[in-house]
Amino acid sequence: MKYLLISNPVAGKNSKKKTKKIASYLSSFGAEVSIETTLYKGSATNLAAQAYSRKVDAVIVLSGDGTISEAINGMAGIDVPIGIIPVGTANVFAGELGISENIYKAADVILRGKEKRISLGVINGTYFMLMASCGFDAEVVSSINLKLKSKIGKLAYIASAAAVLRRYNFPEVNVCIDQRREYKGSLVVISNAKYYAGKFVMAPHASTDDKFLDVCIFTKRGRGQMLRYLWGLFTKRHHKYKDVVYVKARHVRMSSVEKVNVQVDGDPFCRLPADVSVVPKILRVFCP
Repeated sequence: MKYLLISNPVAGKNSKKKTKKIASYLSSFGAEVSIETTLYKGSATNLAAQAYSRKVDAVIVLSGDGTISEAINGMAGIDVPIGIIPVGTANVFAGELGISENIYKAADVILRGKEKRISLGVINGTYFMLMASCGFDAEVVSSINLKLKSKIGKLAYIASAAAVLRRYNFPEVNVCIDQRREYKGSLVVISNAKYYAGKFVMAPHASTDDKFLDVCIFTKRGRGQMLRYLWGLFTKRHHKYKDVVYVKARHVRMSSVEKVNVQVDGDPFCRLPADVSVVPKILRVFCP
């Protein structure tokens, strides 16, 4: 087997050492491994897009969700599978697929060769694997201190959330579902997968295997309401709240008269407006 191994040198801890270990481990089973390192934002997209021209049997991404998200944008629609070695902060995608955070167990999933096709979301022409959202959480992601994140990991998100909560004005977002149902909210999360921000279940009925996106619209505004919503997420009851809309959709349009940030797969993406849709069964991925 011939693998292209894409590694993010700043993902998690000791990613350079882990890259060498995984390359050696795969090679011990007779695999030919070419290592490429990401050098800039979007680098993984360009590297993954070379999969077909380099005639590799699979692309392996050793990194966190952000770099994996970049890679799928280079591979969606290309008939080459992707393998995941999760070494990032949250590793939500790996959790969704049931892939261990032990790098050798994750490599074994690839070596066994079992795969499936999954659906992806698309926002303003860019693919995403997990979720796209706008409002409070996107502001948190956009405001995070990257140096602090590299030192304390997930705790950096808590620090950012506390700071944003004090100053955010929770602008109103207009949401149109499948061009016929309209809602308003302060936080909108469009999920292709059930997990969110680690092991929190944002969309309990979401699946990367179906042809729909699961949309959570948190309709109330204000700090107190957001704290209540966060508690609901923590207790897995938010989707049962009367002021939370939970629907399945194939197309979502989000807009606002104010400046509202959007995050995609845990990274800052753009500001509203945004058009979101789903593309069924477009990506081959190794899974347990």
